[in-house]
Amino acid sequence: KTIYLRDLKDPRDPHQHDLLQIDPELHLHDDCKSFVSIPLIVNELIFGIMTVAEGTKHLDLYRQDIDLLELFANNVAISINRAELYDQIVGFNKKLKERVDRATHEVRTTNVRLKELDAMKTQLLSVVSHELRTPLTNIKGYASLIRAGKFGELSEKQSKYLDVLIDEADKLKDVVND
Repeated sequence: KTIYLRDLKDPRDPHQHDLLQIDPELHLHDDCKSFVSIPLIVNELIFGIMTVAEGTKHLDLYRQDIDLLELFANNVAISINRAELYDQIVGFNKKLKERVDRATHEVRTTNVRLKELDAMKTQLLSVVSHELRTPLTNIKGYASLIRAGKFGELSEKQSKYLDVLIDEADKLKDVVND
């Protein structure tokens, strides 16, 4: 609540007690004659106090003057709160940007490594394919010569096994070519 003391030296003022509740160790300058204290409240939480003190004369404030000071204190509280929220958002954005930058760097580094691995895989497959094609071509060539009877007649059992050999060689050739 707002505390208004027109005369700080008047012990009969009922708000003298309220002043000590604000801060029991509150020391005002000896020349201070009048005092107004208004809490700064946001979301029903007091986070500060706005004070007005007069040292040369007594402040003669009316209820409308107090209302105006309370309205001003309310605007000050909202402004301070917004500034604090803005600072929090700026801090959050800074941390978020740092995290995004770090993650982007990691993704780029990983992507470069994946491209290197893909090139190595392609090279390996090319070498392996070439190394498999040479003996496979020989196997198919000799199997064709055997099938054509160039090395003599085949029994039915030998012909059956030769068909399996040629079929498997064709499957292996398709795998290598893919």
